[in-house]
Amino acid sequence: MATYSAVSASEKDADSPITVGLIDKLDQNPLAIAEGASGAPQIQSAAIADNSITAAKIPSSAVGQSEIASGAVHRSELDTSSGTVTLTGSAGDFVLPGGEYGFYPQVRTETSGDESIAQIAFTFGSTSYITNIFLNGQSSSGGNRDMYARQRYINSSPPVDMGDGNVPLFFFAKLDLSGKVIMTYAADAPPWLYNGPTNTQPDVVLKNGIKKKLVRSIDPATKRVTKELVNFDADIKNADMEIIPHPFVNDKNVGTIILLDPPATEELLDLHEAGEEVHKLIKDDYIRIGNDSLSRSCPSGVMPVSFSWRDTMSR
Repeated sequence: MATYSAVSASEKDADSPITVGLIDKLDQNPLAIAEGASGAPQIQSAAIADNSITAAKIPSSAVGQSEIASGAVHRSELDTSSGTVTLTGSAGDFVLPGGEYGFYPQVRTETSGDESIAQIAFTFGSTSYITNIFLNGQSSSGGNRDMYARQRYINSSPPVDMGDGNVPLFFFAKLDLSGKVIMTYAADAPPWLYNGPTNTQPDVVLKNGIKKKLVRSIDPATKRVTKELVNFDADIKNADMEIIPHPFVNDKNVGTIILLDPPATEELLDLHEAGEEVHKLIKDDYIRIGNDSLSRSCPSGVMPVSFSWRDTMSR
């Protein structure tokens, strides 16, 4: 760092000679001011051009909690998504996509009238914490009605790649023995991402957006702990895939669990984010589900299938 040395009055009067020491001060002082050297004048805010401090000029991890003003984070600053589970049947338990970072779910039915039930009911013996909802579509007048539960949640780790590319929208469905859709799940996060025992939050986010995870390892011989920042990759995001392979927990309904062709759901995500119920598009025959299993990476017990749009001008 340069040293700041003030130029005295005697060095700059009309009769003073130009010396090596004076030239050195004139050379070093601007550098010392720019570097914030001890004793140097400080650069004032008025001297900084508007928009001159860009994100590229801010060091990684330079902005922390102390730099964020109290009350400065509002809803618009939160990166959130929403997920929906639906029931067309008697009853069922669902994993909600947001896990512990999900907000309280909203519920509705397809038609008004008789009471239906939506509750946080621990109807199965899970030894791990899980965010679930129980829906009962049996109305008091008899028959079943469609029920919907929607949860908004704070994003941490999307997108998720199971091996065939990023998955825009995870759309799981449970089919009964006749092939009818009775339960669905639609979210940009799979059920295992925020509900499993693995912490799927990055510990560091670099300026270029790359996420890192702090991994601790124990040497079995010395019991010493080593720490390493590793890339926040698909292995971490999918660590709990086989623990929670699908959202239909405590499922007692006989049938097949499917996942719509994972990498091909970009348009479905757009519809979902626009407020369209993909479940209803399938129910109303706008979207048709294929019968054959695709060659895709998928959780155990879940069949990836193709889907297509009905040929109609009303789409």
